Amino acid sequence: MEITIKNLKVIKALSEETLCFTATVYVDGKKAGTASNRGFGGMTDVYLDKPFMHLHNEKFETTCECGNDKNCILCNGRGIDTNTLDQYVDYIVDKMDRKNERDKFVKKLVKNGMNFMIVTQGKLIGINAKDEAEVHTYMAKKYSMNNIKEIIKIA
Repeated sequence: MEITIKNLKVIKALSEETLCFTATVYVDGKKAGTASNRGFGGMTDVYLDKPFMHLHNEKFETTCECGNDKNCILCNGRGIDTNTLDQYVDYIVDKMDRKNERDKFVKKLVKNGMNFMIVTQGKLIGINAKDEAEVHTYMAKKYSMNNIKEIIKIA
């Protein structure tokens, strides 16, 4: 069974503790219902049509972002987290939102003549460098090298 999200509308201005959004939920390509979160820390509301109501009782696995840390309270180092439907929808929406933000950032970098994007713990950084060695030198001067998750050549 594949659960997907379409028609995602994120309202950043209303996102306080959680992401404020509305979306349509699809199961195996069929519209199954809607999901929304008001953005102030509450759970995501998932409203399913009758034929899909049983999904509220299912468990869904997601990849934990802890890097298999044995002290992780979500997955205990297994790298896999087990979620309820509302948590699973949050997971999908969060991935979609981060991808959208990243894509916008890359477009902005290209427009401004940057050719490398550095992904760190807390942010994305763009620079213009001749090679990856120059990226590392820049990061060593400006930021902690321990925070680099990924260096991507974009142009």
